Amino acid sequence: MNYQLYKLFFLIKNYNFEKGLSDFNNFQNLSYNEKIKYQEKKINQLLLNAFTKTKFYLNYKDRSFEDLPIVTKSDMKRSENFFSTNEKVYRLASTSGSTGTPLIFPRSIQAFFNSQVSYFCFLRNFGVNRFDRNIYVGGLRQKDFKSVLKSKFYSLILAQKKYSAFDFSKDENIIYFLEKLNKTRSNISYISGFSQTLYHIAKRMNSLKIKIEKNLKLVHPNAEAISFSQKKIISKAFNVEKTPMVYGSTECHIASECSRNIMHINMSNCFVETINNELVLTVFDTFAHPFIRYKIGDYGKLQ
Repeated sequence: MNYQLYKLFFLIKNYNFEKGLSDFNNFQNLSYNEKIKYQEKKINQLLLNAFTKTKFYLNYKDRSFEDLPIVTKSDMKRSENFFSTNEKVYRLASTSGSTGTPLIFPRSIQAFFNSQVSYFCFLRNFGVNRFDRNIYVGGLRQKDFKSVLKSKFYSLILAQKKYSAFDFSKDENIIYFLEKLNKTRSNISYISGFSQTLYHIAKRMNSLKIKIEKNLKLVHPNAEAISFSQKKIISKAFNVEKTPMVYGSTECHIASECSRNIMHINMSNCFVETINNELVLTVFDTFAHPFIRYKIGDYGKLQ
């Protein structure tokens, strides 16, 4: 039922979820060189849009991709109207603010759905259905009535119960959360959330000797860095074998971990560069607000 509602939600937004899945699967079967050509095509589409529809990139229309300036969140905040176009948007979105002041930007419909499809497939690779009952522990910023209503509707479709990561600093809140989890009659399939919050909960669970009575399939950390030793503690506390990391942002689902604990860039969604070990991101299909050679504020190395 939830899957049908989800597909209907996509269709209302003029997006065929089944086709999106098919396109994603076809991309995974391409050779590495074919994937590179796909990325080049996507970059050229994005550049054509940016050169003709944004005030900022109009000044750089004679430059190649490699010669375009690196832009930061601060650049975009200072010159917001110079980056946006009149393309149809899914909604106004906000970056997390974990690397500075949040940026509010118009989120392109296609870019949003790209991330949704890739996350669906990530879960599927670990034998988990996106629409299984699940728990999310993260930053809940909705304040106005409309935003809260949208969030609750979206959680209903995804069979998801949300908790604020900021509520788990006290043992009493952790105990209450775990007791509620164990008492619920529904089968909880997976838990996702902020890496360090899940790690903190797991440490306290081990110290307090609290056992999980649910047969979870997966616990996957996201939003923050996490070490292999921390993941082992999460695995022990929640009694799961699989704790794959997802690396993403509001802008894009960037990368995810496979069963061999290797992080793979989502090449169908974005192109990633490193400059002085800083990650620079180009997000495909961001026609409403192009993210081209965007310094996201994180550090890493490509292999």
